[in-house]
Amino acid sequence: MGGEYEESEVEVEEGCQTPKHAMIPATFACPPPPKKKAAAAFSKKKKAPPPNGYFHPPDLELELFFASNAAPRRQAWA
Repeated sequence: MGGEYEESEVEVEEGCQTPKHAMIPATFACPPPPKKKAAAAFSKKKKAPPPNGYFHPPDLELELFFASNAAPRRQAWA
């Protein structure tokens, strides 16, 4: 009665096996790398210049000349 099993109740298999719920799943293959973008995105065609033209910055030396003459000079105290 207590801890005894009849042969008909429990099927005895040869050897030891890991239970199905504890088995490590098989590894999957890594996905392929992403595809390169189409060549049209990297076109080597030159762009047209802006309709209003390019910005021409003023001469820096000229700006510094006028800025230095307009600012009041400080006297160094000895």
